[in-house]
Amino acid sequence: VGIERAADSLQQWQVESCAFGFTGWSLWTWDGPPGYWNLTPIGGPLDKVLSPVSRPDPCEAGPIQDLASGATAAASSTWTGSSPGSGGPALAVDGSVFTFWNSGAFPPQWIELQLPHPSIVGGIRLVVNQSPAGQTVHRVYTKTHNGQFLLATEFNGTTQDFQVLTWTPYVPLIGIESVRVDTVTSPSWVGWREIEI
Repeated sequence: VGIERAADSLQQWQVESCAFGFTGWSLWTWDGPPGYWNLTPIGGPLDKVLSPVSRPDPCEAGPIQDLASGATAAASSTWTGSSPGSGGPALAVDGSVFTFWNSGAFPPQWIELQLPHPSIVGGIRLVVNQSPAGQTVHRVYTKTHNGQFLLATEFNGTTQDFQVLTWTPYVPLIGIESVRVDTVTSPSWVGWREIEI
């Protein structure tokens, strides 16, 4: 996790520095200590986020990883039955749309993902777990170090099982520590097959 966190921090530093007029970056060291991370491993975490091949525009955050896969998931409630959706909110971030979190209850319900460290968020993708299809309202909130959740977007419309809801901010959100999805309207128990950040 150390090198991935360093890569995320370096990219965030680079993106934020553009606002101050920086147009070039150089990191220099003289005979770094043992274990010093560098850009040499092609396709490694630092190469993926700092290489101009991977990110032609250094002032825009590039996709690093699915931050949800390293998140700690919590939820308002969890169904304790015997289906693939009975294992708790971690199933919404396990990388499979065939397992899912199911609250076991109608709205209002929520799921919150605490990220491993403050991160740049360039988008959120939600895979619906819902039966029957129908009108839903889902509100996505993000939280930074100040501890307040701010509404990022609202999905309001007819949804069905396995449908994908995607949101991309106009500019990437910086310093996000957690993401919360509140479902306030749904014809079914609230659940998610997968959440990606």
